[in-house]
Amino acid sequence: KLNMTLDREIYCNNEECYVNKYLSKLHLRNKYGNRNTLHDATLRLTVVVTKIPITSTPEQIFAFLRSVNGTNYDAIARFGFQALSILVEFLGCKTNHTFVNRWTINETHGGLIGALAIQSADLISTPFIPTAPRMEFFTIIAETSSFRSICLFRSICLFRTPRNSGIQGDVFLKPFNTTVWSLFGVLLLLTAVVLWSIFRLERYRMYKRYIDYMPSLLATFLISFGSACSQGSDMVPGSIGGRMVFYTLYLLTFLMYNYYTSIVVSSLLGSPVKSDIKTMGQLADSSLEVGLEPLPFTLTYLNNSLLPEVRRFKHKIDSVPNPQAIWMPLEKGILRVRDQPGFVFGFEASTGFLLVKRYYKPYEICDLNEVLFRPEKSLYSAVHKNYSYKEITKQKVIRILETGVNLKLHRYWVQTTLECFDSNFIVEVGMEYMAPLFMLLACTYVLVLIILLCEILHKKYWTERKMRLENILFGQNWHNE
Repeated sequence: KLNMTLDREIYCNNEECYVNKYLSKLHLRNKYGNRNTLHDATLRLTVVVTKIPITSTPEQIFAFLRSVNGTNYDAIARFGFQALSILVEFLGCKTNHTFVNRWTINETHGGLIGALAIQSADLISTPFIPTAPRMEFFTIIAETSSFRSICLFRSICLFRTPRNSGIQGDVFLKPFNTTVWSLFGVLLLLTAVVLWSIFRLERYRMYKRYIDYMPSLLATFLISFGSACSQGSDMVPGSIGGRMVFYTLYLLTFLMYNYYTSIVVSSLLGSPVKSDIKTMGQLADSSLEVGLEPLPFTLTYLNNSLLPEVRRFKHKIDSVPNPQAIWMPLEKGILRVRDQPGFVFGFEASTGFLLVKRYYKPYEICDLNEVLFRPEKSLYSAVHKNYSYKEITKQKVIRILETGVNLKLHRYWVQTTLECFDSNFIVEVGMEYMAPLFMLLACTYVLVLIILLCEILHKKYWTERKMRLENILFGQNWHNE
């Protein structure tokens, strides 16, 4: 039954109609001023909750949805319910609640979205992604250009850089290119030859002998190489020319050593090592172990997405010996990422980042790598196209957004970024850097032992040969006489 009140007198002629006079002051009100509240209406609200059984009593469910503790549990659902509660208070209407445990089964059927699609619900507590099939049934009730009704939906895969992700020992060779290293080695070799010539000249040609013995060419090369490693020598030429050669050698190696060490240190301290895995396709093709948070929309996306990289990722998790083991609670997965570098965990960023900030140290946050699990989407509140109170609801939602109360709830429930500052991370020179150096040291020791063994065998061989020759020339017992 529709009650109508005339508030103006209309005069019409053969060409047009116009207002002759107003019969009341209703025309002075705004467009929706005659219907500011819905105090005589009862709206059907469908509420989604996944972390507690929907068989619980309504009092228990309402207590959970209205609580502010444990922000990592059903954060989007609780955020949406609290925002919807403000809208209901603005509308001043009566409510009838229905509880479900999932967003949807597919695009428009089942769960929260299905209830709105078949018009068994007037409003729903949680926003959703507006896709083309859904927009055949629904209408966005907030301005999509300037007002985002909820948040940015970001499902990500997070992991710390694996320590065995690749040998990075070339950082100790990067300061100089091959040409510089070659020229530096040639200069050291030439300096060794010059030093050997000077020592020989001072030993045999000069009147005054500055050293008691003549160093070999190998000894002068060790002096030259030791200078490059910032080591001194007790053998110094006595002549002015020889000492000038020493000064030149020390100056050259001093400059090279300081430039080299500064570049190496800046490379190690410049930024933490990041993984080369940047996309879902690379993650699907890698050998990294994967875990996922058991969210309804995550499973729906894996089963229904036609993207090639998603299909490969689905095959990756289905091919493990126990596919059900990859589904683990959010807190367990976040802690496992922290304690096991190289373990990948997929979750919803708005809730998971709260636990990351709670359990991770600043330098551990800087060591994290992020891969988008699905393209970023915005979540919007919507109503059915045939909803009777569509316009007034839209105006109330816009008013709530203008007051900033929605933004306040968003900042409390949703985290979208992790901060990493230059002073946060601690550089750990792990085996990915030191393994090549240790391998070089081990190979050097093996080579030294082989050379030493060859020298011993060589010495033994020539000693025995000398004794045999002496025995042949002087007899078997000549050394006893």
